[in-house]
Amino acid sequence: MPLGTAVKRSLAALFALPLALARPVPSLAEVSVPVIHSAGIPQPTRPGDIVGLVLQNLGRTATKVLPLTFGEVFKPGAVPPGAHLQLDIGKRIPVQIDAKTFNADGSVAIATLTAMAPPLPPRTATGAMLVRVPEDTLASPPAVNLRSALGHYSLLVTLSIRNPDGSISPIHVDGVAALEAALAKGTVKYWRHGFNVTEARVSVPVRASLRLVFGISAYRNGSFTTDVQFNNDIAMQPVGGTVVYDESIIQDGHIVSRHDNITQYQYQDWHQVVGTAGPLAPVNIQHDIAYLEETGAIPDFDLNLGVAVSLLRQEAAIMAEPGWGAPLSPNGIDQYMPGVGGRPDIGPTTAWNAAWQMTQNATAAKFALGQADAAGAVPWHFFYPLTGEYLTTGAIPNIWTYPGHPWGTTKLTQPLGQSGWVTDQAHQPDLSYVPYLLTGDEYYLGQLNAQATWSEINQWPAVQSRDNDQGLVVQGEQVRGAAWSLRAIIEAAFANPPGSSMRRYFQRMENNNFQWLLAHIPEWTAEQGEPHGYLPGAYGSNTGAMAPWQQDYLASTIVFAARLHNASARTFLEWESNFLVGRFLNGGNGFNPRNGIAYNLYVYDPVTRQDYRTWAGIQAATAAAGLSNGNGWKHSQGDYGQLGLQTLAGIITVTGSSEAIKAYRWLLGSDAPFIDPASFSRSPQFAIVPRLNGAAHSALR
Repeated sequence: MPLGTAVKRSLAALFALPLALARPVPSLAEVSVPVIHSAGIPQPTRPGDIVGLVLQNLGRTATKVLPLTFGEVFKPGAVPPGAHLQLDIGKRIPVQIDAKTFNADGSVAIATLTAMAPPLPPRTATGAMLVRVPEDTLASPPAVNLRSALGHYSLLVTLSIRNPDGSISPIHVDGVAALEAALAKGTVKYWRHGFNVTEARVSVPVRASLRLVFGISAYRNGSFTTDVQFNNDIAMQPVGGTVVYDESIIQDGHIVSRHDNITQYQYQDWHQVVGTAGPLAPVNIQHDIAYLEETGAIPDFDLNLGVAVSLLRQEAAIMAEPGWGAPLSPNGIDQYMPGVGGRPDIGPTTAWNAAWQMTQNATAAKFALGQADAAGAVPWHFFYPLTGEYLTTGAIPNIWTYPGHPWGTTKLTQPLGQSGWVTDQAHQPDLSYVPYLLTGDEYYLGQLNAQATWSEINQWPAVQSRDNDQGLVVQGEQVRGAAWSLRAIIEAAFANPPGSSMRRYFQRMENNNFQWLLAHIPEWTAEQGEPHGYLPGAYGSNTGAMAPWQQDYLASTIVFAARLHNASARTFLEWESNFLVGRFLNGGNGFNPRNGIAYNLYVYDPVTRQDYRTWAGIQAATAAAGLSNGNGWKHSQGDYGQLGLQTLAGIITVTGSSEAIKAYRWLLGSDAPFIDPASFSRSPQFAIVPRLNGAAHSALR
């Protein structure tokens, strides 16, 4: 059954009313068909219209006038330098733009946007449109003065640290005083700075490897929010380790957060957001995901397919379990990352992030953001006080997280302990990138940077070619490990603001990896011969096997980079396409197309170590090993068919290859397992379709 012929009965009809009219929001319990992205998001119809949103008040009472902050990625030219934005929600509301990155033409690419939304009726969804206003038509109001505003706010964190001898060490940290001191010294870096809100952060060392980070936001209406981070992540110091404590946050004289007996291992973070406005009715901001796909910042998901309601109900069930949202809770993340088998956290993004993007459903949003919060619990945070950033190979070229001290490396002064987590580059989930894009929250960008720097320093330095700070993650690694490590680096290079040390570092790492890949194309082409186009990597026990599904993982990362205008990525993808596309089209050359999605292909002789340089040679060796599919799909279970389609879709999108279209049609029309709409709705991270002539296609006929 072709992808894209899924049942299209959905919530769409419930969101079809005109702009600025509130309409009822169904509950999850009322939904019995696939949840599909809202069709009620307004589309541009007037000069200046850019992209629409839907604001859902999911509460049973009307909201107050409240600040709404969200992230947006813009197409080139949509928000030129100096332009202003307004949110049209029946009346025009000024929008504060905090630009984070820029397109090649100088227009805003990624921005954090803040608007003071009017009251929203209970249990309704309201359409809104971001509208560009020329620079000379509006006066720019003064920015909120954070230093003056802090005189009307107090925030104190108290920690009762439990020492090994049974004694208690009380610690009190005044977040407002710490930020005021940094403002006086001029050392503050603002995240948001404008007429609706000003936000800045300050880091305060507490004890050993523990520090507190206060991100304080002062709003135009006099309210405050503070993101309090408890980061036990200071690295490369003589002291550190596990800390056990009770925590209280006291805001304006009132306890607003309290947790007892927290055990926090080194290299773990968690955070708590508090505010003065009191409980607010929950507002779910629905983005126009089709627009976001057009920017290239995310894959082209099939927005007509929908996500299985069972997946969202599973999310709701996990969130109802004890411990969800508690400090350092895994929130449903698999703590043993090396675990094998089909998993919802493995793919170009997680199934949970894909479900959120595809449906913009409030349950999916809450779950994905909960997992992004839980990324702090993963012990891959190595804050280096000498640079004020996470530890990089630029700071210590031969740093390695391995607990021993092999020759030629620098070890962590405080080794990784038994935290309940086992990390693995080959199975690392993509937890923070999408939450950052959709919320504009600096906390999630920090989590992305932590994971991306870990993807570098967790590599064995000798394999990683640390000389001259090359930072290679694609050499000598499992191909899937290379795929996900490179993905994190590309995401961080795209997301970090220009001029920042993190942006410069990740761009250099991305460039180094692609230059290494391109430099090896002649060598690999000669070695691999007729079926060339696959990345050699560590796999198995030198049996001669290669996993085509791992090549698909890598292809998703290469496609991602190419869509973000990395010319080297496009060149490498074109080289890869000889194998990735050819595996489905070389029946006439002795290769069974059904083996294009087999579990293993045998591509070299394990004795001579010489590659089989023909399609027929690979077919013969695979058949001799008893792993050929023959006329069925015995060795193509799991998500291999979905991965093959996803790869072909990406190649079509980037190159427009007629051969890829031919292969896509063949695989789409086959009876390969798990490429039916129901399977994709349960594994939405793989529901990626081709884009041709500027439009995404559910199926090519």
